[in-house]
Parts: sequence; C-alpha cells; structure tokens
Amino acid sequence: MNDLIGKQFTMTGFSLVNFCKVTKIVTLEGILDGPGSDKRDYCTISGWYGWDLDIPLEDFERQAKLLIS
Repeated sequence: MNDLIGKQFTMTGFSLVNFCKVTKIVTLEGILDGPGSDKRDYCTISGWYGWDLDIPLEDFERQAKLLIS
C-alpha cells in the first residue's frame, strides 16, 4: 500500500459543504496507526476539503478508485 502514497484517486461521498453526493479527486498523503486503542490503520488524504482528512484505511480502500497515471 505504501507504493500508492502520492497517487490520485477518485472518491464518492457526501459533502458537508454542498450537502449532496459528490465525486472528487483526492491524493493519498500517508498511512498511520489509529489513535489510542483503535487497532485500525488510517490514511491521510488531501483534496476532499480544503484541509487534510484522516479516514480509516478500510473505508478508503472501499471507496477510492485509482486514477490511471
């Protein structure tokens, strides 16, 4: 999975800015351990909002589609 860091993906989800379903291009910035007692891995993505977003890696894998690059 580390070989995908820096790559762009498309993700579809609910936007809290527009209050509707949107598809956006995001960049995988890194993978990190979950906080506290959370055993899941998380990933940091940019491009969804105007700031970096940390989401569970399993959610990212389910939602993201790699752009051909």
